[in-house]
Amino acid sequence: MNDASPQPFRVVTTPDRTPQGCKGTRVLIDSNIWRYVVDRNDQGSFLDLARSPGLHIQIAPAVVYEALRLQNIPLRNRIIELMSHRRMVRLMPEAYSESMEILGEIREQHPEWLRRAPDLVFFERLRKDWTKRTGGFWVRVEQGPDREAQRLA
Repeated sequence: MNDASPQPFRVVTTPDRTPQGCKGTRVLIDSNIWRYVVDRNDQGSFLDLARSPGLHIQIAPAVVYEALRLQNIPLRNRIIELMSHRRMVRLMPEAYSESMEILGEIREQHPEWLRRAPDLVFFERLRKDWTKRTGGFWVRVEQGPDREAQRLA
């Protein structure tokens, strides 16, 4: 972004759990800002910003899902291309994060509620789908936004 334009980025820091290796300032961008950057054709400047030391631009799956619902396909694909760029810190779905918080509380308050030998095969398959660098949700969105939009529909 050039210095003369208003800066639409608002830095929000939270004390909650941070993705591994994410030290510094974390910025969670709203869907309107992603659209603003693409409308202004400022993806390059935005990616330069994302390269700033100590700055971690986070992307939540819910924002990606919102973009996948756009009817303007060329616009949708440009937004998705930016959102799925490897510079972004790809977050887990909110349901995962919240369930991990609940599980942590159960472990602390009522460990007797937990199974001694839980079957984690399905859990691990889903978790890996969100965390893989060479496959999974983020790569599917990056490489085939049309297919992911169809799945979502």
